[in-house]
Amino acid sequence: RSISLTMLLGETNDDAIAQAAQKGAGLVAVDSPPPPGSPIKLYIGNDNEGLGGQLADAVADRLGPTAAGKIIVGSPRNGLPQLDARAFGFRERLRVRLPKVRVIGPLDTSDRPGAADSLWAAMIKANPDAIAFASVGANGARLVKLRERLHASWLAASFDVEPGALSAVRNGTLVLVDPEHYLKGAVSGQLQAESVSKGTELPEGWLTIEGLTVTRSNVDEIIARDATDQSRQAWYATKLAQLVGAAGPKLRPLESAQ
Repeated sequence: RSISLTMLLGETNDDAIAQAAQKGAGLVAVDSPPPPGSPIKLYIGNDNEGLGGQLADAVADRLGPTAAGKIIVGSPRNGLPQLDARAFGFRERLRVRLPKVRVIGPLDTSDRPGAADSLWAAMIKANPDAIAFASVGANGARLVKLRERLHASWLAASFDVEPGALSAVRNGTLVLVDPEHYLKGAVSGQLQAESVSKGTELPEGWLTIEGLTVTRSNVDEIIARDATDQSRQAWYATKLAQLVGAAGPKLRPLESAQ
């Protein structure tokens, strides 16, 4: 018996998690690392600082090495460690890749739809000379709509694959990094199933899921991948087998998760 949990703030469920652990349930944290002292010993998620660097590489590749100016970074939830780590990784990688660029932020853009639209619009209006606007959350479709409405020329950058944003990836006005949420769930399910069928304990540590940069060269493949549940399962089958592995997954120390 085991349970997968995805919680932005795991400490708000400490009592329920402790009770489940005391009853012998195997516990897996997916996407958000467990807080210190938690009985959850397996975490499946991204290296968020590395994920931020990956988005920065996509931006740098699109803008070119001589790019100069400022790039504005927005966050739907400032103070959330995972998103703050993405912002840090983004800023530090651009410091190396585009030394003439100044990164500003992360600025609060809210995670409430009505407020987010207004905050992004205000941020764009206040920075008409910015060469790019990047979100450390899932705002690709929102940025694309604002760019089109304003007839702007800046580059948009964001995380997550949204149907409304993929056409902009194809025409080069948006760069995306997919955190591979589907794969996280598939890995968790596979490890839980094996634990039950073999009567073994779940592994302990951090199983790192790499992000996938979505570009003009692979966007059509990603659209086809996400067309149906069956197409997703087929596309991810090889990745899933590689991550779980015959000898078990390769794990990093849980305390190093970010």
